[in-house]
This record gives sequence, structure tokens and C-alpha cells, in this order.
Amino acid sequence: MFSRAATIYALIIAGTCQLSISVDAATYDGSSLPSAAAPSWIYDGTSELADFSSNGGVLTLAQSEGSISQYYRQAVGIVPAGDGIAGTPDFYLETRFKLDANATQANNVYDLVLGLLQNKSGTLYTDDALYVKAGPNSSLNIVYRRQAGDVVSVATNDGIFHTLRMEYDNNAATTSGVAGRVLVDGAIVAPFGNSPVVNFGTSFGDRIIIGNNGGGGPITGFHWDYVTSGAMGQNRPIDFGHQWVKSHPFTLGGWCVGIDPSQSKFQLFQGAGLNLEAGNDVFNTTVPVHLWPGYLDSSDYMAEGVAVAQKAHPNRTGWVVYDEPSYQQMAGLGRAVAYLKNVDADKLSYVNVFPNVAGSSALWGGGGNPGYTYTQYLDDIMTIVRPDVLCYDAFPFSGDGSGFYTSFIPNMMQVRAKAQQYNVPYFGHVQSFELFDTYLPTPTELRVHMYSQLTAGYQGILYYAFESHQLPQALLVTSTGQPSSLYDTAATVNAEVQRLGVSLSRLRNADVRFIPGIGRSFALEMQNWSAGAGSDFHILSLSSVNDAHGLIGFFHDDNNEQYFMLTNMKHGRGLTVAGASGAFNILFDSSTNAIYRLNRLTGAPERIALSNHILQLTLPGGTGDLFKYDNGYFTGIVAGDADLDGDVDLSDLGTLASSYGITNGGLWLTGDFDLDGDIDLADLSTLAANYGAGSIQAIADFQSLLAVPEPSALAFLLFGCLISLRHRMLC
Repeated sequence: MFSRAATIYALIIAGTCQLSISVDAATYDGSSLPSAAAPSWIYDGTSELADFSSNGGVLTLAQSEGSISQYYRQAVGIVPAGDGIAGTPDFYLETRFKLDANATQANNVYDLVLGLLQNKSGTLYTDDALYVKAGPNSSLNIVYRRQAGDVVSVATNDGIFHTLRMEYDNNAATTSGVAGRVLVDGAIVAPFGNSPVVNFGTSFGDRIIIGNNGGGGPITGFHWDYVTSGAMGQNRPIDFGHQWVKSHPFTLGGWCVGIDPSQSKFQLFQGAGLNLEAGNDVFNTTVPVHLWPGYLDSSDYMAEGVAVAQKAHPNRTGWVVYDEPSYQQMAGLGRAVAYLKNVDADKLSYVNVFPNVAGSSALWGGGGNPGYTYTQYLDDIMTIVRPDVLCYDAFPFSGDGSGFYTSFIPNMMQVRAKAQQYNVPYFGHVQSFELFDTYLPTPTELRVHMYSQLTAGYQGILYYAFESHQLPQALLVTSTGQPSSLYDTAATVNAEVQRLGVSLSRLRNADVRFIPGIGRSFALEMQNWSAGAGSDFHILSLSSVNDAHGLIGFFHDDNNEQYFMLTNMKHGRGLTVAGASGAFNILFDSSTNAIYRLNRLTGAPERIALSNHILQLTLPGGTGDLFKYDNGYFTGIVAGDADLDGDVDLSDLGTLASSYGITNGGLWLTGDFDLDGDIDLADLSTLAANYGAGSIQAIADFQSLLAVPEPSALAFLLFGCLISLRHRMLC
């Protein structure tokens, strides 16, 4: 892959532009070129560019115009062949930039150049590289200078840092060179093989250029932040986070920090329905863990620490690189995440971010920045740290509990929006502690904290905390090792979520809307439901019957089949789950005579017939249900899997055989896979199509389980059904 020796860069100094840049403690002030032998100019992508203290870590290019001075380095290494697969990136270069909101520009000026340049003697305009071009209207054009007019994106002078990334594919030789693609803020703006053609010459050059080309007039307020580079981790797909979520059980974790492990606590952990430990792996068992090592923001110990952790914790499935980082810590954490993506490529790497109630001093760090907003903070997390998932914590149950609507719901929506913008999954937390005026949630509050996030598309939930030496007063398990008053409620809710999570982990959330009830007509950062929300045109009207507020989320699976989740938001201290029940009426269009629900108590799909196209639904306090249209095949559940253990085998066939021939009252759990009430040849065909030992063996096994007078006729009929059956193996 891309070696440190091949990552070299130089500076272009234009006119009066004065740069003060430090790399490996070597400083260049623009007055003279450094010695060609200076080893400090080799940047390997792992050591940090020194802090530009005069500008908070950001290098500002001053007003400049004039001719170009160029400094080049000879190559000290070559880029190897890469992964051998055309169409996948092998290595990348990346930097960040911004135009201040009040930036002005008289003429076109190229102010940043990023690329492995080919032409040592030609002008900048003919080299194979990307340029940030500041236009006359103070806009930023990302220009690939392979030929005139190769503008691939525009970012206005919004005063926000934007990330520019070039990914190279060593194995996709084109007629004019090696292929690559361009990403801006994580989004691909020039894919492999698409227009504009992104080819990077017949051979790789030996330098990266960062600098300022005058020649057209001054520009003010342009900032360059950093350059990183590295190998792409084992062909890691750009949507790795989504693929990881789909291939693992729905994440229900509990934080375990600095506790004294015991067998009884481990049994309580499993009994709570948790399937992942977050923290420092106190149990050190086969339970999956997302490690929180606490040292990965320091490159001094990164490689050594990761190597030790890999050996000591083979049960790890992810890394929580840091908890609630500030802006000042992001550059180091970004290097840590990039490193982990390479050396532990099949594991999640992410940080847990601050909630929106954190002040600018906490978000920025190092004394604060009064103008630094939560939106900017999330953008910087995604463009600097580049986590596989966006994870946050928000604990609303304190005082009178009003923070649920004033801070938690807006925060939930802000994180959701940013995660979707950058195409990553998103995780949240539920509160399971008390400290000062923060109290242990009631059953309805725990449920609404959980189900509201599920309805908004969250695909991982962590309890803070299962147990922690930091919060000894009251947790999911108390400091004495006993279950807290919340434990039984959590265990019940977690079992429900695991059943629904089989599908939820494979769905994409398209929209989420508020359903007003008595006393609350809207929710911050969220629109009220209206017809057509989420591109769901089946629902014509939706209302709360009593004083309950509701939340409805819209989803789709990989086959673009539509789902929705409806949650009763009624909760509060002094309310029981039953006493906080809420009723809702949904009127569907004339084509919808039935809908399908994934039963949260059994995990089985079921059919609900509608009367006059109306669903009258009552939900317990804080609780939701997941529905879909058209059929009962929920993604993640294999058609024919009667016992819901993830496969179709002899046990499922035996269940079907014992009920074969009934004409009404059939259930998924008894073999009625098309949910039409009977169990017949159609259901047997569905099972046989997905039978682990093959459909022919399914026929033979069925004949053994059930006395069949004419087995050859049955086999003939079943074969005909298999030919016409739409093979379904949803995952």
C-alpha cells in the first residue's frame, strides 16, 4: 500500500505570501528554500503538522500576487501496485480549507494545490492535480486540471471548513494514466470512470504541492488546515459503517468503566439483554467489546497501544477512540481513526461526541471560541475525525424532565441529519444513572428514550452505564453489584429492541415526523406529520386519539420496500407503562386493505387486516411498533425460518409439517409464511426455497416427517411451485 516514503510534499510560494509552517520541527518562513537534503520535509502522514499557534492551528495565506516559486523533492519511494482490484482506491491525499464569510476576491486565483504532480517544469495549470479556485464571487471551485473546464464542485464562502480528498487507484489503468476519484466533504463528486475524467497521468509523480499562486489579485480570508495521506484499509468500502451494521446484531451496549468484574455481574450483563460491552473490556470474555483505550489521541503510543490491545482483546468489534472530544483534539483523533481503519480494517472506529447542551468552550477546547456552533462541531467531527458511525450522548432526565423536548429531541435530529449528510450510521445513548439533579429514568422514560431514537433511524444504542466507578449512586447495576430499580424494565425493553433490530439494522430512515397531541403541538427541529411525508403516499390521515404525542419514522430496505414505525411519546414520572398508553388512528388509501407488523414481543411477522382502510392502534407508554406494506417478509428474517433462529432447517420443516393442512389460524411461528391463515403447499415451497440443505432435501425430509401417499406427485407440485416462486432470502 501507500508507504510513508512516497508521501512527499513541497511548497509553492507566491510573491509576498509569508508562510510559517513546521513539519517535524523544521520551520520555513518563505524567505528561502530549504536544503534539498533536509529530511524534515518528508511527511509520512502519521506525525502531526505543528500547531500554527498564531491562528489556532490554521495556516492563513496572506494577500499575494506575483510569480510562482517552486520547490521540488526527488522521489525517495514509489507507490506499489496496490490491492490488485480496479475500481477500488489504494491510497489518498486529503486537506481542508475554507473561505471566510466576508472573503473578497478581485480575480481568479488558484490558492491551494493537492496532488501527486507529474510535470516538474510546467505551469500549475497543466499538472495533474486538484486546485481550490477562488472565483470573483468569493466561491470555491474544486478544479481538476486535466483539461479546461473540469470543475467538479462548488462551495460558497460559508466560513466552514470543507474537506478535499483525492483517492488513487493504482490498478485501473486508463488510456491516459491511472484512475482516481475526488471527494468533497465525504461525498464523491467525481467517481471512478465518470465525467469529469479523473486520471492521474501515466506514472505517479514525486511530490504534493501546497501553496498559493498569485497572478490575479489578492484574496483574503482563505485558510488551509492540514494535509493527510495514507493507504486505504484493505479495500474498505466507503459505506463500511452501514455494511458493518447490517452484518452484526443490532448494537445494544452497556458502558463498563473501571469496575471490578465478577461472574455475577457478567450474568447480570447478559440477563439485561445487552450484546456489547463499551469501555475497557472488564469481563474480557467472548462478549463483543468496543474498546475505549483512552490513549489513541496521542501518536506517541498509538501503534504500540493498538498492537497490545489487538492481542489482549480478540473479542473487539470496534473502537470508541475518545469520549466527547473538543475541536482541539480532532486532528490527533483523525490520525488515530485513519490508523485503525488500516490496521483493524474490519472493526468500527468512532468517537462519542458532545451533546448540544455543551458550551462553545467545551466544543472548541483550549479556552473556547464563542462563535463555534454545534453544527460546526459535528461537521468538523465528520471531516477531520471521519468516524465510521456518528455517536452522541444526551441525558434529558433531570429536574422536571422537560429537557426531553427542549434539548434531547433537537439533538437527536441534529445528529441524525449530519450522519445522513455524511452517509454513516448513527448511534445514541439511553440514560441509566443518577447524579446530582439527574435521576434514574422511570419505565416510561427509559422506553421513550429508546424508542424515539429507533424511530429516527438510530442503529445502535449504548446504556450509560451498566456500571462505572465514576457514577456509584445508581446504575443499571448498583455499586453493590445488585440490579437497580431500572434493571427489569431495561431487560424487557432490550428484548423487544433485539427482535425489532433484526430488521431495523438493515433499514435506512427516510424521514421522521411529530404527531401532535393535547398540550404539545410541535417538536423542535422536527416537522409535524403531513400526507406524503417520507414518500409514503399510503397514509392519508394520522391523528392521536387521546392526549398522547406520537413520532412516526419512515424507512426502506435494499429492495425499496416501505416501512414505518409509530411510537407513543407519552411518558413521565408517576406514569406507568400501561397508564401512559396512547391511541392513534391511521387512514390508508383504498389499495391498502392490510398491513404487516413485526411483533416486538415474539419477533414474528404478522398480518393486520384493516377495517375500511383504518388502523386503530394503542401503544404502551414510550413504546413503538414497526410496520411494512405489501407482504410479511421483513428484511433480516429469512422466509421459512419458523423458529426465528436465523436459518431454515429441519426444525422449521418439522414445525410446518405438524400444522400442514390447517385452513385458518396459521401463524408465522407455525409455518404460515405468506400469512394468509392456512399452511399449505405455498408455505412449504417458501421454506424449501431457503432450506439450508437444498430444496430437493427439503422434499425428502418432509416426506419423512409426514406420511405422504403419493410422494412423487407432491415432489412434482413442489417443483412447479419452486420454479415460479420468487426466491426470497432477505438479509
